[in-house]
Amino acid sequence: MILERAPNLETLSLVFHPEPLDGGDDAMLHITYYKEEELYDKHLLSYNRHSVLAAPTSGGGAMAPACLRRRVREINLVHYQGGAAQRTLAMYLLRSAAAIGELGCELAMGPLWIQDELARELEGWVMNKAAIVNIG
Repeated sequence: MILERAPNLETLSLVFHPEPLDGGDDAMLHITYYKEEELYDKHLLSYNRHSVLAAPTSGGGAMAPACLRRRVREINLVHYQGGAAQRTLAMYLLRSAAAIGELGCELAMGPLWIQDELARELEGWVMNKAAIVNIG
């Protein structure tokens, strides 16, 4: 695991690259005019409060790497879309980072209600409740 090889890591930034929208040409999105509803229909956010996220079990030595438990002070999630894999990763990192002082998250474009749900979920996973949380 990469984190085990970085014992002095203090800032962890993850950039999630979006998949191209239907049609595959992002350049056309900037030149073509869309109604707001059409853009929201093509958004990249997803949220399902009933989805079961895989969590590491306590058996089998599934302890978080030392840098997460002791050193990581800042976690940044860029273009967070809220798919099951991203949510599972975010949950693991935020629940393991005992020393976190700041969480920064840039959400992908999408409806406000999904952004609100994802923001609440991320805030709930932050282990240090005194940490500064910036989600936008």
